[in-house]
Parts: sequence; C-alpha cells; structure tokens
Amino acid sequence: MTGRIGVPLVKNGLEVTVKNLISSDIHTSIWLSVKNIESSEKPFKLIPGPAIQDDLGNQYESIKVPRASEISQTILYSNSTREGTVFLKD
Repeated sequence: MTGRIGVPLVKNGLEVTVKNLISSDIHTSIWLSVKNIESSEKPFKLIPGPAIQDDLGNQYESIKVPRASEISQTILYSNSTREGTVFLKD
C-alpha cells in the first residue's frame, strides 16, 4: 500500500489512513487508522504482512508480535474505526 500521511486509501470497503510516521535508527513506527465504510462487518487482516519500500528500493516488513493473530482476525463492524501502530524492521 502506498500513499501520503493523512490521505485515505480505500480498498475493499476499508479506508486506511497513515496518521503519523516516526523513524529512528532502531525502528520505524507507523500509526494507522482503519475505517469500515460499508454497512456490513468486514475483516481487517494484516496477512500477508504489510511491506513498505523506501525511495532507495529497500523493503521493510512487519515484525511478528504475539497479538498478530488477534489483529488478523479483527472484524470491523459497520462504520467503525480502529487505530493502532505497526512496527517495522529491515
């Protein structure tokens, strides 16, 4: 998924917005907001893990976390919004 901070991307009835991005020498943290814009429940899955490619062609994938299985099974009820962070590594 590519886009700009604060500009919603719409796919499969979900509106995903990157709210903030903080990068350091150790890790990058991205704050996401996901909104269901349809009238039915929709699963929000992070599988396969999201990947980001920077302007130098380096690819970064999500770090596995203990709650990843819970996140992958999240159901967004009609017109609901969820927010959270994604941590990345080389």
